[in-house]
Formats: sequence, structure tokens, C-alpha cells
Amino acid sequence: MRSIVLDTNIFHAANINFSDASSVLHLFLLKDCLMLCFDHETKIYGEYMKQSCVRLIQLWFKELNKSKNRIEYASSDLNDDVRYKLNCLGFHEESDQAFVGLAINASAAIVTEDSDYGKGCPERARDKQDVLRYLEEFLSLGVYDYSEAVNKINSL
Repeated sequence: MRSIVLDTNIFHAANINFSDASSVLHLFLLKDCLMLCFDHETKIYGEYMKQSCVRLIQLWFKELNKSKNRIEYASSDLNDDVRYKLNCLGFHEESDQAFVGLAINASAAIVTEDSDYGKGCPERARDKQDVLRYLEEFLSLGVYDYSEAVNKINSL
């Protein structure tokens, strides 16, 4: 887990209170071995800029950019077979599919607490365990909630 796709919800959680989400963002700035993944198509950047916590995002990026070469670019496009399977599993939001496409193409892990990925609130995530299994087992992606990400990053 050196290349990471950060879902937008991490910034919301960090903006609300100090939590594991804040810790992930802080550790990201401290660990030079971590790379933030963005897509050539700018779908991910567009999602970040739509958020209510855009000021926090801008400040965090300013700090991240003080370290050179911390951003990695790849495509966020999904192949049709993967898109079809995700849609069949109920994972149909275009922005979520862009995060998955980027993670696949950049060989990156995803950090999220979005229940659509089978993470986050247990009551809502329970219905999406098939999505999580598909992402982890079939696509070989690491999908981490905030506390899992903190533990993984600390082990690097």
C-alpha cells in the first residue's frame, strides 16, 4: 500500500472532528513513501472540488505539494466487464467507479468509509459485502477503512 486513492469522504470526516480520517491525512504528509493517485481524466479532482470542505482539501494539497513527486497519475477508466459486474452488484455511481478504475490502473489501495464499498457504517455496509469481496478477491484491490489505513500506513 504505497499508492493510494483517497475517497472524498475522508476529507469530510477529518473536517468534522479529529479521527482516524485526520490521522490518515496527517500520516500521508509524514510518510514520503506514499503516493496520492489522480486520474488523467480529472474525474477525481472534480469530485474533490465539489465537496463542502474544499478549503481543507486545498490546504492539505498545498502541504502535500511541498514534497516533490507525491502524486501519481493513471486512467480512471474501467473495462466494460468490470463496469458490468460492478453495476450488477449495485455499485453504479460513476464517481465511485472512477475511484475503482483509478485504483486498478495505478495498482493502488482505496481508503474509504463509503458503505457502497462495503466499508463504514456496519448497518449500511452489510448489504455491500459482495462488492467488497469482488473488489478485494477478484480485482485484488486493497480497500481500507480509516483505522485499517492508519494501521497499514504505520506498518510501512
